[in-house]
Amino acid sequence: MFSVGSDALHVWTADPMLNRVGKHLGQVPYEKIASIQVEGGKSWQPVTITMADGTSVTLEGRGAIHAVAAEFDKHKA
Repeated sequence: MFSVGSDALHVWTADPMLNRVGKHLGQVPYEKIASIQVEGGKSWQPVTITMADGTSVTLEGRGAIHAVAAEFDKHKA
């Protein structure tokens, strides 16, 4: 699970089938993230996080993942 803080993207363990959030795994400062892109989808949407160094990771998100990306964009502006 991702959550948006004042200066970093936070990463948590989660079990979506049980609707349960686990422990905090860490955070990534916004200056290390170039973009977060969310594609359309039904219950799960592809999410690509591109780092400032050009590397990227693609995963699937659901729920408010579009809101996380929009909030990130506000912090980057």
